[in-house]
Amino acid sequence: MSQHFQLPCPSCGSTVVVSQAQAGREVSCPSCNTINVVPTLRKLRELEPAEAPAGKPRSTREWQSVHLSGLSTGLAILFLGIILAGTFGLLYSRLNMEIPAEVDANRQRMMADVEQAPADQLFILWKSTIRSVELTDQPPNDIVDDIKRGRLFFQLIVAGLVVTTIGLGTTLWFWALGLRSARSQS
Repeated sequence: MSQHFQLPCPSCGSTVVVSQAQAGREVSCPSCNTINVVPTLRKLRELEPAEAPAGKPRSTREWQSVHLSGLSTGLAILFLGIILAGTFGLLYSRLNMEIPAEVDANRQRMMADVEQAPADQLFILWKSTIRSVELTDQPPNDIVDDIKRGRLFFQLIVAGLVVTTIGLGTTLWFWALGLRSARSQS
């Protein structure tokens, strides 16, 4: 624990209690508000010792600014993740990714033919099938585009949930640190 000393004010004659940590710095007199320079450590030890000033130290605030800024950053990240996941979840739900029934039926028929064909006939079957496939047998382009967008939106939803989890973790971490700090100071 640092020692405290009585520094006489040259203007009004009252004493200012200073600690070793204030050596070489400026302090103001509580009586006349004159700025006084605290002597160096060697000269400070020549002054009369004093009792430590009563009251709370300056650093014992209930919640330190680090905890509050971390808490607000965590909340901002949390809300950003919720907005990201919610927005892309809503967009994902509006996509039309259902393949038409006739395209799905054609695929099922081709898969059944492939399953039943012997190995040496697969190439001939593939050749005849690939030539007979028309554009009508394929899903429409807007459905294919929606399926591609759906995959992207799903990845962005997962990213939003990850950001939300990080924000929640950060918020809870700084909230717990702030509570612990406030309890230890009281």
